Amino acid sequence: MSHSRSTIDWRSVVPPGDDGNATPNNARLRHLLAASVAILLTVLARIVSLELTAGAQQRSEAARPITRDMRLAAPRGRILAADGTVLARDEPQQVLSVQYRWLEQPANARWLRSQARARLSRAERRDSSRIDAEIERIRADQETLHHRLAALCGLTDVTFAVRAAEVQRRVRAIADRVNAGRSADAESSEPITVREELAYHVLHRALSLEAIAEIEGHPERYPGVRVEQSMRRVYDRGPLAAHVMGHLGVIDTTEVGHDDAPYAPGDRIGRMGLERQYEAALRGKPGVVHDRIDRAGRVLDRQSGRAVQPGDDLVLTLDPALERTAEQLLDETLRRRRLVDADDSSAGGAAAIVLDVRTGAVYCAASAPRFDPNLLGSHAADLLDNPAKPLFDRATKMAIPPGSVFKLVTAAALLEHEGFDADEAYLCRGYLRDPDHLRCMLYRRQGIGHGEATLVDALAQSCNTYFFHQAERLGAPAIFEWSRRFALGVPTGIDLPDEAAGQVADPVGRSAAGQTRWSLADTQALAIGQSTLAVTPLQMARAMAAVANGGRLVTPRVVRSVGLVTDADDGTSPAPASSDAPALGLSDRSLAVLREGLERVVADERGTGHRTVFLPEVMIAGKTGTAETGTGRADHAWFVGYAPADRPCVALAIVIEHGGSGAEIAGPVAKRLVQKLADLGYFTPGRSLAVTGTSDISKP
Repeated sequence: MSHSRSTIDWRSVVPPGDDGNATPNNARLRHLLAASVAILLTVLARIVSLELTAGAQQRSEAARPITRDMRLAAPRGRILAADGTVLARDEPQQVLSVQYRWLEQPANARWLRSQARARLSRAERRDSSRIDAEIERIRADQETLHHRLAALCGLTDVTFAVRAAEVQRRVRAIADRVNAGRSADAESSEPITVREELAYHVLHRALSLEAIAEIEGHPERYPGVRVEQSMRRVYDRGPLAAHVMGHLGVIDTTEVGHDDAPYAPGDRIGRMGLERQYEAALRGKPGVVHDRIDRAGRVLDRQSGRAVQPGDDLVLTLDPALERTAEQLLDETLRRRRLVDADDSSAGGAAAIVLDVRTGAVYCAASAPRFDPNLLGSHAADLLDNPAKPLFDRATKMAIPPGSVFKLVTAAALLEHEGFDADEAYLCRGYLRDPDHLRCMLYRRQGIGHGEATLVDALAQSCNTYFFHQAERLGAPAIFEWSRRFALGVPTGIDLPDEAAGQVADPVGRSAAGQTRWSLADTQALAIGQSTLAVTPLQMARAMAAVANGGRLVTPRVVRSVGLVTDADDGTSPAPASSDAPALGLSDRSLAVLREGLERVVADERGTGHRTVFLPEVMIAGKTGTAETGTGRADHAWFVGYAPADRPCVALAIVIEHGGSGAEIAGPVAKRLVQKLADLGYFTPGRSLAVTGTSDISKP
């Protein structure tokens, strides 16, 4: 069988009129080839043109150093006591900072691939297996880096990992917040990279000289690592006035803000006390320097940008000698109480306040137990778990029943009540009607009453039945009204954060709210400082100051000035009285009766504070208080007063939480504190009560 090769006769498909020498595809191919040659010639011409006209410039531009901005931390302002003692300051320290990508776990895939490609040559990058192998080496390098850095910082690998994870948590929170606002179309694309993902973050402070030398001497071992200068907050007197000073904490992601904000991730911010209240004045403004680095990362030179602006100093009204004495007295009292009540492991704390009766300047604001702000970072967990709550500022935040010290307010309400006669005597049998109810403390202890008692006698001897009896005539609304006039139940306005407002029972509001109906027993309890009543030591010291200064409520202040005092205001003269302080509305007659009763509390041999508070050299006026807690635990011990009684300079409040008898426990503390005031010259005529000296207040 024969086979013939099949052929195609192209002439049969050539359109009529064609010469038959070419196919349609040949013409098209010639056109495409011509166009391709033209494009290639155009590109080649452009390359030659760029090389001739801009080649040298482009190569020079590629070799130019990179400019990198570095943020310089601003030192916070100092905090100085009234005599110039430095209580808080910043000092420079070297810190370890690591670029975020070298901390991130798991490592960012795009970053890993970019790092791997940067390590390979152009030819090696075409081999995907080489890239994958290099990525694994980078992961190993990251793990080795973490181990080396932990050892240099004296940390365990676990502790270092926890710190790195905390940085990652903060950065991821910022990135998530930024990407959450993207549109639906943008969500399908790569997420936005925030600046914190490209920044360096502080992992360890106070690097040793050996660690600094190792890092700077072997940069190839520590990629993404640099040593930076930062500031460390130092509290030179340790726990002295710790609750007033406060402390710093790492800033939260929501507080960082935008590019022009004064904070960056890892910065520290005031978290308590003056550090928080005056954060804006203390923090300063960071500076910027411009580093020129080559492609290998070496710094070629550094140029100044924005100058660092240190924060303002604070000059306080606090007297460190008085503050130290008050803290020691409170500590001793709590220590003795715990020795007596060894089974009470949850024994409370104590507070002592001393302020100027005319200006409200606070000379002492002691709280016990307390903490050392220098050690807060390493002992935070222990402090938070401590049942004694050493982080709690009892001077301004402890709102508890005042007990008999509240009789000052009830007495004021009586004196201003129409028809009341302060000289009218009431026969105290030790109880009102029933020997088992509404009794005096004297009756509980000795089985006897106070006998005939006027208002002054009732204040001096703390006669409960007198106030029970008068409360029936007075009524709860009048007591509530005068509680408000003394500004109980509202913050005093002191320049410290989170001051407690306390609570004052409101008979009308309670009935309107549909709660348990107000009864006569509630009124009687309110009259002696019980019922639903809670006040702070600062509030009661302020109330005493109002009685001492003629009936005006001053606003307590801890800071005398923001910035150092000038030569024209050098602290050698007393600060002016607070002329805009609200008036209580007490008549001169009422003030005189109140003062007489408060003086006799200490001066009269039958006064509740005579045995434990009386000082021959200084007349003290005041009121003892023993407040029931209603919890089965010991009563709160109070003493509030002012001194000297004949020419008042200072008001004070002493509170021992669950301390027992106010006269027995708080009274001796008040006596020794007044003695210290006398020793320091507070009662010397002409002495400045605003500040004890400024010779040490100067910039270092």
